[in-house]
Amino acid sequence: MSEAFLEGLNPEQLRAVTHGDGPLMILAGAGSGKTRVLTHRIAWLVQHAGVDPRSILALTFTNKAAREMSHRVETLLGTTATGSWIGTFHSICLRILRRHTDLLGVGRDFAVYDVDDQRRLAKRVVKELNLDAKKFKPAALLAGVSRAKDTGQGPDDMEVPPYPATLVKFYTAYQKMMKEASALDFGDLLLETLKLFSRHPCVADHYANRFKYVLIDEYQDTNRVQMLLAERIADRWGNLCVVGDDDQSIYGWRGADLDNILSFSQRHKETTTIKLEQNYRSTSPILDAASTIISNNKGRHAKKLWTDREGGEPIRLHEAATEEEEALWIVAMIDQLAQQGYQPGEIAVLYRTHALSRPVEEALIFSGIPYVVYGGLRFYERREIKDALAYLRLAVHPDDPVALTRVINLPTRGIGARTVDLIFKHADSHETGLWDGARLAIEEGALTARAAKAVGGFMEMVEGWRATVESTPLDQLIERILVESKYRDHIEKDGDERSSDRLENLAELLSAAEAFEKEGGGGATRFLDRVALVSDMDRAGDTFSAVTLMTIHSAKGLEYPCVFISGMEEGIFPHQMSMDEEGGVEEERRLCYVAATRAKEHLHLSYSRIRRVYGNQSEYRIPSRFLSELPGMAPSVAKINPYARPPGAEPQVQQVTGEEEGGNYYLPDPEEASYSTGMKVRHPRYGIGVVTQAQGLGPSAKVTVEFGSTAKKFIAGMAKLEILVT
Repeated sequence: MSEAFLEGLNPEQLRAVTHGDGPLMILAGAGSGKTRVLTHRIAWLVQHAGVDPRSILALTFTNKAAREMSHRVETLLGTTATGSWIGTFHSICLRILRRHTDLLGVGRDFAVYDVDDQRRLAKRVVKELNLDAKKFKPAALLAGVSRAKDTGQGPDDMEVPPYPATLVKFYTAYQKMMKEASALDFGDLLLETLKLFSRHPCVADHYANRFKYVLIDEYQDTNRVQMLLAERIADRWGNLCVVGDDDQSIYGWRGADLDNILSFSQRHKETTTIKLEQNYRSTSPILDAASTIISNNKGRHAKKLWTDREGGEPIRLHEAATEEEEALWIVAMIDQLAQQGYQPGEIAVLYRTHALSRPVEEALIFSGIPYVVYGGLRFYERREIKDALAYLRLAVHPDDPVALTRVINLPTRGIGARTVDLIFKHADSHETGLWDGARLAIEEGALTARAAKAVGGFMEMVEGWRATVESTPLDQLIERILVESKYRDHIEKDGDERSSDRLENLAELLSAAEAFEKEGGGGATRFLDRVALVSDMDRAGDTFSAVTLMTIHSAKGLEYPCVFISGMEEGIFPHQMSMDEEGGVEEERRLCYVAATRAKEHLHLSYSRIRRVYGNQSEYRIPSRFLSELPGMAPSVAKINPYARPPGAEPQVQQVTGEEEGGNYYLPDPEEASYSTGMKVRHPRYGIGVVTQAQGLGPSAKVTVEFGSTAKKFIAGMAKLEILVT
């Protein structure tokens, strides 16, 4: 074997690549070149150790990763790795099952159900069992079945208690219908292979004898069944090589078992452990911050990333007054990075949940900066947002054909396509608008009694909104629409795994409406115009020319020269749901570690002092505990003016005194601000006013101010109310 084959490998990488026989655990820190090590090891086994490619099994988690692995191995060898099995766990298991269909109980030509197929079947099972779909959501039951399969349990293995009787009943019926359909889902592909090995040891022995070397990528993401499958295949020769990083285990919510990698050396007593700690991606300040944060986790293999790259920009931490100001700061920093020569495609904005993208999207749009949303639609293009806005459009423009056809039967009201066609035809024949066409169709008996009642009820509901569209605050109007249309109930009842995300997005729409009102408003029509501008923004054909927005989960495996992490607040990141779960905060901290290590040169962190979270009332936020774990970067140390506008943004007055109507006014520190009845104040938009009511102290205080004949309500920390100096 030529020396050129090993050129460029650092000492630890070289040890891992050239390891002989026996179990091997490679703890590969972020950016340490794990894929390179894995593919070089396969090539080394074939070219140097003389291993038959047909005796190599390499497992990973995505088809993309499998294709990349195969391509790299072929490039290194200069030929195809003929006979080696390189693929995902699911594809390899399907390959095995197809070879032994005569030993399975689901038929020779079984189908493989995808996620959508599983959801539809789950709804059918709930209906067949006469379960209340609102109480026993199909998606939740299906998730319970998936978790059971991840641990190797069939319905007969689940004793009652501790498992809910309804879940066991659902699991039993679900598997019965799957068998009747001669189908397997993704969980079955793994579990049925494990059962095949257990029931027919000769089959397991065949693969154990064939595959002398078993290699697994992203081992920290394996569930129990995947671990058992790999170990059963590797038990003949004992050459199991696992590559992973326990600090990047962020998929516990979908069945990944962190203990698989933490206890590997205990299960395999002769294990050689090699740590890859040299990072080739990030600068020292970024690595120091990431390592310091993750060191607070107890359940981990100790390691510390380092780099031989000198210098590096310090991490920036920004405290904003509101989520809108946070977004403005991000945009201003992007402008600065552009002036330094960075392209938009070299910049990513990360957030914990999709709903947090909305303020950033709007700020980017109105600054003329192109962007793409990775792994999801732009906020105003998401289905639930378009549905809600279609209702709002009807309240303003009842003759809108697109809005009407979109929601007239959403949720189902018994208004079918034929009824809608009749409404359109009636409007055409009478040369009138759709709304009057629908009314005339009812009055003239063009619709069946049932359809007429349904259409009439829908119209009465919309008319109620129309009557108050000018007098009701926008966020309250949208809230009323979501309730009276039963659209929110529809999403809750739907119960798929995206329901919580969709509900959060609707709540964020309410936040957008509230922010629009505080900016000066202009009613539903102006809001819809603004949304139209957002939705109609031209998409960039080249993603390199656009800033990338994505959740942190979506960012795993990617890297960018410049990374922003927004929403660094308790209850958001770490997420509120993690705080009551065992190990939940530790997984959130691993998620923070993953987010930080996506950055190569610049890392910017931000949080808001006041935010409307998931549609709730604006509230004072507490900085994320992860910020206090940063070396020298605790929020209490980083004294950042929450009202200061970033460079290039509209100037913002702070601590300003001036003459106006016989007095000097100043903007108080929101932490120390105190408003009382009768106090004269000045607002940048509404001018001089008098406080008529004040509740509470500090940034969360509620203040009512009369400006002439108009009364406005504010949250003190968001209002920028200047106080008259007496």
